[in-house]
Amino acid sequence: MRGLHLLTFRSGEDSLRLSGLAQRAGLPVSTAHRLVGELELCGLLERRGVELLLGPGLVQPVRQVWRLCREDARPHLLALHRATGRDIALTATREGRLITMCRVARRSGTTVISYHPHGTRAGQDGLTVAVRPPGTRVEAGVVLVGAGRADEPRLYEAAARIEACLTTRILRQPSGRQPAPEPASMLARGVHLLGAVRVGEAPVPFTELARRACLPRSTAHRLITTLTACGFLDEARSPAGGGYVRGPA
Repeated sequence: MRGLHLLTFRSGEDSLRLSGLAQRAGLPVSTAHRLVGELELCGLLERRGVELLLGPGLVQPVRQVWRLCREDARPHLLALHRATGRDIALTATREGRLITMCRVARRSGTTVISYHPHGTRAGQDGLTVAVRPPGTRVEAGVVLVGAGRADEPRLYEAAARIEACLTTRILRQPSGRQPAPEPASMLARGVHLLGAVRVGEAPVPFTELARRACLPRSTAHRLITTLTACGFLDEARSPAGGGYVRGPA
C-alpha cells in the first residue's frame, strides 16, 4: 500500500515530477516508477510529459457531488424562477457552514445564473426547503428570496424534483459486487476498495464494503485502516449507523 503515499498532493499543487513524488513518499525512484504505472492503470494518476497529476478517478470527489447538485438543480431552479418571478438560491451545508452554490436572479430584464464553485456565505432571507436525498450525505436547500406563503407549493415541488434527481444520480454510481482486478496486488485491492464507496453516499458499513469489493473481512479491515490513515476514507456516522465515506484526500 506504499503507493497511496504517491497520491499525497498538497493544496495548490497541480502536478509533480516522479522524483519529487518518490522523495515525498520516502520511496526509491525505481519503486515509485513501478507503483506510478499501477496507479495510472487504475486512473488515479495521469502523466503529462514529465509531470504527474491526480487522475480522473480521484480528482476532488467531494466537489464532484456539489457540481452534480448544481447541474441537476439548474432546470428546476429556472422553472421556479419563471413561475414566481423571484430570485432563487441553492444552498448547501458543507463542513458545518451554510454556503450558496448557485443563484438565479433577474437583472436588467435578463435572467442571470451565477455559480459559486467554492461557495459563498449564504445570507438570503426567504422561504427555504431542505433537499436531503435519502442514502446520501447531501444537505442542501432551495431558497425563494422574499417569497410569501402563496409560493410554498411551487417551492416544495421544485425541492422534491431536485431531491429525486440527486438520489438517482448519486446512488446509480457503479459500486456493485465485482472481483478485485488481476494481478491483485495490495495496491490494486486498495484502489478497488476505494472505488466501492460512491461519492456522496451515506456511510457504508464495514461488512457491506468488504462485500462490494469481494474481499475477506481481514483483508478489507487492513486496507480500510490504511486508506483511512491516508485520508482517502473517513469513518462517519449517520442515523442508520456507522460506516465509511470518501475522505478529504
